[in-house]
This record gives sequence, structure tokens and C-alpha cells, in this order.
Amino acid sequence: MRTLSARAHHLAARLRPTSPEARRPGSGRPLLAPVDGGGWVATFSYGVAVTFGLDDGAEARALAGLESQLESPSLRPEVETALLRVTGAHDGVGPDAIELVDLDPHRLLVVAEVLARSVVLADLEAQVGHTFDRVDPLTRRLSAGLRPDGRERDLLAQIGSALLTRMRTLGRVEVGEKPELLWDHPELEPLFARLSAEYDLVERDRALTRKMDLVSDVSGTLFDLLQSRQMLRVEWYIVILILFDIVLTLWGLGH
Repeated sequence: MRTLSARAHHLAARLRPTSPEARRPGSGRPLLAPVDGGGWVATFSYGVAVTFGLDDGAEARALAGLESQLESPSLRPEVETALLRVTGAHDGVGPDAIELVDLDPHRLLVVAEVLARSVVLADLEAQVGHTFDRVDPLTRRLSAGLRPDGRERDLLAQIGSALLTRMRTLGRVEVGEKPELLWDHPELEPLFARLSAEYDLVERDRALTRKMDLVSDVSGTLFDLLQSRQMLRVEWYIVILILFDIVLTLWGLGH
């Protein structure tokens, strides 16, 4: 019975492929490559690398080799870890490890898919948590009947950025869809289903959607309030100009 580690690293917003096959239009499948000395690295176009069976030194060298392919590198990369155990009997999830029949590359890619999606969700969950912390004082201010001040413009820009990040990221990750690999290897669907349930991928995606919908509603309310205040300011400018014109007219008639 063999055990090995697996680690998913969310390195960047995007990872540019280098092989001609991966650069083909419509090719979004991950690539699994062996590492000198043993182990593998699976890379995903949405900026995730998953390592299998590498010690710290080998993993650091493998990730360093990907640096030239990273677009918008993460300042604080999220990491998801797991232990794999080769049982030779069945695929499943044990109390302390993911259990696999063997280390067939397609099985490793199924594991990599789940870990990659999980680490992306973890990164987005952290972003949403930070956005909620910023939005909470604003909602309290609005509930107290106070109008937003100039600082909310910066917050609105940050909220828009967070929404755009989620849209772009999950649009590429497609958490709720089954991997393309399973169309060619349907016998691995039970493994993917078990792992997806173990990491709560669907439930976490739904929770993120609900939270981002709430943030979107708050940002929409803020935008409307800021816009109405700007319109009110314009109306006052118009009134002042009219009054100024009337004063000039009266002054002209008096002379």
C-alpha cells in the first residue's frame, strides 16, 4: 500500500499554456506532467497547479518553473492539501485519505480537478469574506438613514472588482460542470462524485453565489444613492444659476 501527498496551489488568475496542444482553441483540459525524480504536476489554465508525490524541495522547483506562465500572480496563494492512498481495491474517500485503485494518470487528473476547484473556491471565499467586512459598515450606515459619503465610491469600485473576479474565475472553472475527462472515461464518474461531495463543491458554489448576489444588491443600492445625490447636486446648481440670472436681470433693470 502506497501513500503520497497532493497539494493544489492557486498561483495566479491565469496560467498560459506552453505546449502546442494546450494552445489549441477550445482546449481547456489540464495537463499532467511527470517530474524528474518521481511525482507529477497537473496544471490548469485558471492558474492552479496540483502536485503529487513531491517533497518540499521538488515542489518548490516545479512551481518556480511555472512562474513565466503566470498572469496576475496571487499575492497570497491558497493551498489545498490531501493524502492519497493506493489500495489496489477501490476508489473512494477514507477517514484520512483519498483512496485509489492505482495511480493511473486519468485518476490523478480527476483528483486534481476536485482539488483545483476547491482551492479556487477557497480563494473566492476569502475575497467575499473581505468584501463582506467592508460592506457591513455601509449597510449599518444605510439602515440608520445616513447617506453614503465620498469613501463609498472607492468601496463601490472594489465591489465591482470582486464581482468581476468571481465572474471571470468561475466562468473558467465551471465548478458545477463535470470535467471533460469524464466524457472519455465515464468509469471515473463515481470517483469524481465522491470527491465533489467530500469537498462540498456544489454547496460552496451556491453559498458564494448567494453572498455575491447580496453584495451586488448592496452595491446597486449604493450606486443609486450616489447617482441620486449627484443629480440633486446638479439640480441645485441649476437653481443657483437661475437665481443668479434673475439677480443680474433685476440689477440691469434697476440701472
